[in-house]
Amino acid sequence: MNPPTNSAPRSVLTKTFAELWQDAVETYEQQTNNSLFALPYAEQLLSCDTVEDVLDILNKHRVTFKVFRSEGENIRAVLGPVLSVVRLLLDPVAEGTSAVVPGGKAIFVAFGAFLQVTKRVSEGYDSLVLMLSKLRSFLSRLNIYLEPAQPPGPVLREIFLRILIQLLSVLGLFTRYLKDYDGTWKRLKRFSGRLLKRTEDFAMSLLDQSGVNDALLELERLTNEEHLAVAAETLALIQTTALHVNIVQRELQTIGVVTEKLLGMEIEDNIRDWLNPPDVSLRHADLRKSKQEGTCTWFLDSTFDEWISCKGGSYWVYGNPGGGKSVLCSSVIDMLQACGHLVVYYYFDFRNIGTQSLCSLLSSLIYQLATLSPPCYDLLLACAGRYRKVQLHPDEEVLYTCLESMLLSQKSTQSIVVITDALDECPRLLRERDLFPFLDKLASSQFGNGLRLLMTSRPEYDIQRKLNRICTHVLDLHDADARASDISRHISAELEKYCGDWPVDVQEQVNEVLNAKANGMFLWVTLQLQIMRDCAPMDVQSMLNDLPPDLDTTYARILQTLKPNTPAATRTRRLLECIAFADFPLSPDALGDILAIDFECIESAVIQKQYRPSNPEEVLFKHCSCLIHVVTDDDWSYWSSGRRSIQFVHFTVKEYLLSNRLPPAVECFRLKEQDAHLTLSIMCLVTLLSVRRGQCSMTKLELDTRLSDKELPFHDYAVEHWHQYISSGPVAQAVEALLSRFLDPNSPYFILWHKAMQWDHQNVTGCPLYWAAILGLRANVEALLEADMTVYYKRQNVPAPSELETLRATVAACLESDDQFEDNVEGPLERLCRLAYQDKHGCALKIFEEHATDVNNLSGKDSMPLSILQQKLSFYLDKYWFEYNNRLYGGSWELESSTSSESGPPPLSAARPRMTRSCTI
Repeated sequence: MNPPTNSAPRSVLTKTFAELWQDAVETYEQQTNNSLFALPYAEQLLSCDTVEDVLDILNKHRVTFKVFRSEGENIRAVLGPVLSVVRLLLDPVAEGTSAVVPGGKAIFVAFGAFLQVTKRVSEGYDSLVLMLSKLRSFLSRLNIYLEPAQPPGPVLREIFLRILIQLLSVLGLFTRYLKDYDGTWKRLKRFSGRLLKRTEDFAMSLLDQSGVNDALLELERLTNEEHLAVAAETLALIQTTALHVNIVQRELQTIGVVTEKLLGMEIEDNIRDWLNPPDVSLRHADLRKSKQEGTCTWFLDSTFDEWISCKGGSYWVYGNPGGGKSVLCSSVIDMLQACGHLVVYYYFDFRNIGTQSLCSLLSSLIYQLATLSPPCYDLLLACAGRYRKVQLHPDEEVLYTCLESMLLSQKSTQSIVVITDALDECPRLLRERDLFPFLDKLASSQFGNGLRLLMTSRPEYDIQRKLNRICTHVLDLHDADARASDISRHISAELEKYCGDWPVDVQEQVNEVLNAKANGMFLWVTLQLQIMRDCAPMDVQSMLNDLPPDLDTTYARILQTLKPNTPAATRTRRLLECIAFADFPLSPDALGDILAIDFECIESAVIQKQYRPSNPEEVLFKHCSCLIHVVTDDDWSYWSSGRRSIQFVHFTVKEYLLSNRLPPAVECFRLKEQDAHLTLSIMCLVTLLSVRRGQCSMTKLELDTRLSDKELPFHDYAVEHWHQYISSGPVAQAVEALLSRFLDPNSPYFILWHKAMQWDHQNVTGCPLYWAAILGLRANVEALLEADMTVYYKRQNVPAPSELETLRATVAACLESDDQFEDNVEGPLERLCRLAYQDKHGCALKIFEEHATDVNNLSGKDSMPLSILQQKLSFYLDKYWFEYNNRLYGGSWELESSTSSESGPPPLSAARPRMTRSCTI
């Protein structure tokens, strides 16, 4: 057994025991006039581990006698506990000093010597057994003390050692007296009689015998010390245990709290994933940063007080583009929250497609209410419990029902303020269909008097018509004279920012003119100063005399500086197309690759790295001037830490570039959706085709390292979005050569894209043929039907797809084709039937029948009419039937047979009508 951790230093205990043990052995040898370890059986006894080993050795040396053999259970009862104690206590401690003195098992040699001198004196043997039996309880306690779970402390351990040393001394005394047989034995018998009379304390039976009495008294004293030490250690153990129990209880309470919090966090994360609300707090934080100190306080006037006090009040604030409506919104949100109102808010944002729907608005309001109100949180939990298992994300009906229950639960307890900014940045179709009916419901009286609405927008005709009817308060920012102080502060701050190094008199002149002509447009002020900052101070006056009156004119003048109708203007337009139509903001490095691709030679287009700008941001501003700005990752959750993206400075920039309001001089910058899709599709495909062959076998970590922002910064976007820009026919035709290279089953590009989507946990299936079919790429489908797909599946290290997948891809193309019954012309639909009759596609018709609905879902609204499809299928099935029937069944099946055979599948003629009937497109 290893020494306990609470013992004294081992060197001290071992040295003390060695000295005491050596003294005991020397005393024994003086008492008995024998050398203990010179006995013939000593060496063997020192190696014993069991009682039986001791007895066997004593028998071999004829130490025992018939009384011992007949009553061996007595000596076993004594030797058993002694051996256990010696093995558990003495030997491990003495082990380290075995070179100085023998181990504790020397006590067995003393037993042997004693038994040897009592061969003919059974009374002496009986007296020793009687005396040692009194120690049996102590020896039994020793076994308990020495349990591994709680070993004795150093004090108790030393007591045990001393008791066994006294036992060795007693054995020596007994042996000496038994050797002096004439008279000494008679006295020993008297001692045994006295021992029998005192069962509680065996030491009193030897009080008259010198030496023995002292040894037994020492045993008694040590036994008393044992009781006291045990009591002290027990008390210490109880106190330590109580302390540990308290600690464990506190830890369990902490674990319970943490577990509850973790469970709550998991539930919250699951609900958030299900609800999928956009994080509008990022937009709110961005607007708060742009607010000038001391501005927007003018809004807290009597009209504001009347609205916030009005039961069910609705307030619409409108103004021209760039008039500071969003900043005003963010200020009102902060002020109302500071006053203790329960405020939920939402920002429609043209730069974030995820904010431009009613579902996004509802989910955001619900999530905010749930985080602010415990009753609302409980209602959200209940809603999620009902619908989460049946809907991946809730639809508008579920969301509105949930929001309605939340608003009703609060109408008698606390007023709620709902603030919605930039209604005009929600697409007009969605406004008419979804947003306006929702606002009608909010403005109704069903939610009691505790609901307040605040909305901002431009004065679009449809918005004006709707909100003038339902709102109790309306404010035109253009008529708000009190707002002039905000404009003045803004001009001063922007003037210092852009033109702070100009002479003071020039700055004062600019300040005066801009205050007179700003007309409440904060954005207009900023753009004028950005344009003027590069001119010399002496030219400022001429620019002030010719300031554009509005944003449209300002944008036109900016475009005129970008060298219209030149190759540079074409590159600028492509940059603007990608900024306007990309699904999320692109980084400067990603946009910089547009300048490194020759769009005039699409078939051979590659990224020419030597043309990549070394400083993309600087080059982008040269091409797009102040129409764009840089947004950091603090503003947009999409980007990882440290990333920057390029965006339009305002929604009106994109709106203007898409409109027909551009003057002829800058018409070349006008954006068209189809042209933008072509630019983005070329960018995506060229990027995907720029991955080298050796990277096909890389792991995700290796690929992420190689495809860094500097090597292929457009790669992440291309992986996710390449296919969404190729739906239109003209775009697909223009990039047909690039598509053929990308979808080529013998190239690694498609395989690597497939891997990248899987790494990003996207559930993507399908081979190149499948994607060519669902994208309506007829030319690519026909080419792939003739291609050998073996190489593709070997590269993928996966088995070839089932007939179902091949069938889906082919049928999707067939349903969109205009194939006719022309002689010697095999169209896609006929090719499908021919493939279905080949041996490796023998079950294709069955699969078609079972999954016809899935196949139908791949086609568009203008697919082939059902009657024509059935007619074509029937024609081609009949055409290939005899060939298939003869090859597989040796002509044993009749064409019109409807029976089945136990040795084969049902005839295809029976499957044919089911196949044609199952196609319900």
